[in-house]
Amino acid sequence: MTEEQKSHWIEDEHTRRRFWAYVRGDLGLSKDEVHAALAVASVKDYTGTPAEAKADVDKFAIIKLGDLAQRLPESPVLAWTEFTSRAGLRWTVSVRGGLPAGLAALGLQQLEAQMDAVEALAQRRNGSAERTQQPQPATGAPPPPEPPTPPAQSGAPSPPPQAQAPGGNGGEETKTLMTEFVKVTAPKGKPVIEFWRPNRQYPEITYGLGGARFLELAPALAQANWTPEHFDTVGAEYQIPLMITWEPSPKNPKWKDITAASMR
Repeated sequence: MTEEQKSHWIEDEHTRRRFWAYVRGDLGLSKDEVHAALAVASVKDYTGTPAEAKADVDKFAIIKLGDLAQRLPESPVLAWTEFTSRAGLRWTVSVRGGLPAGLAALGLQQLEAQMDAVEALAQRRNGSAERTQQPQPATGAPPPPEPPTPPAQSGAPSPPPQAQAPGGNGGEETKTLMTEFVKVTAPKGKPVIEFWRPNRQYPEITYGLGGARFLELAPALAQANWTPEHFDTVGAEYQIPLMITWEPSPKNPKWKDITAASMR
């Protein structure tokens, strides 16, 4: 055995433990896979540095990650969030569990790289980043109507409509929520209007009685040319800063009944 072989970095106990802990524990690679990634029969035959070896096994793990993504069944563990980036784009991101920690980290790195590329493209194409919507499944329905152009305001704005205390909950005081945008979904096949604030996992409040009845609670929206169709078109999303007035439902105090809505 030559002096060069004796001094190979894999023979250092601390370096060897760290290397195998990373490739086996974090990346989930077997010994044979590591040898394949380094193109050697033994790590001792690898002529590169520890950093170069790590880069080579990372590349191998990324290829394995792509293969696993095609073959693995859907994981029962799902985490998702929605946020607006500093560039102004709104993202909905879902991450599923089931991968070793190292492969999961590499997957997130790839996700971030793709998001950076999309935001750079948006800035090049538009001059400034604009909000994007996630693609919706094709349903054959017409695209949602364009939001109306708000009329010019003159003088002081009219005060928001005042909600009256219901008769079925003992006159409990009404409450308000400030929301920034509206989504129309159909979790059970029927349109539901969702009122959201940025960077939240769930809507602040929902309304499921249809666009016509909602506009009865929001006369200022109707006066601004918003129509029931705007709020009955599943998949529609609008930037409408609103003040929502609500009260506990007499049917169940945990439910929130919207009694009025006004533009801010």
